[in-house]
Amino acid sequence: MLEDRIRIIGRSSFDENALDEMAKEKLKELRRFYVDKIKPKEKKAAFARWMMLNNEEFSYLWILAQVWLYRYYEKLDRFEKKKKKWKTFLLSNRKDGGITEGQVEDARNYPIEDLIDTRVWVFANRKKAACPFHQETKPSFIIYPDNSWHCFGCQAHGNNAIDFIMQRDKIGFREAVRRLS
Repeated sequence: MLEDRIRIIGRSSFDENALDEMAKEKLKELRRFYVDKIKPKEKKAAFARWMMLNNEEFSYLWILAQVWLYRYYEKLDRFEKKKKKWKTFLLSNRKDGGITEGQVEDARNYPIEDLIDTRVWVFANRKKAACPFHQETKPSFIIYPDNSWHCFGCQAHGNNAIDFIMQRDKIGFREAVRRLS
């Protein structure tokens, strides 16, 4: 069988050069088969495995990337825990003045026009009043149907009654909810 292959190459006798040429030819054939026949995704995965096994710098960078990803996900996990902790703290119903989600919802839906000391005019779907944040002669404070508000004079704005009380009285979230409840 080996002699038949040697004859195909054009050699009449067995020598080492012919064996080297056959090996090189076979390697080229295998390389072409690998590049042409294997799917691109498998090529990438195989290349990454080869790089990890054969290249010290690449394997070091791969380890660094793994460590970085681990730390990133660890930070995300800690952030989620802190977020949950603060939400629980803000909405807790304790003796020291905690507030509940029901109180927050009631405070958000409190009508802003009831919090303004001046006269309120109704225009179509909006309400207009003199701004409580600055002195003005013509009303520029608008209350929208979704209970959000905006002053076109001083550019004060907010989404609900809690924002209004916090800005008007310069107090925190918990105190504003307590005042509106």
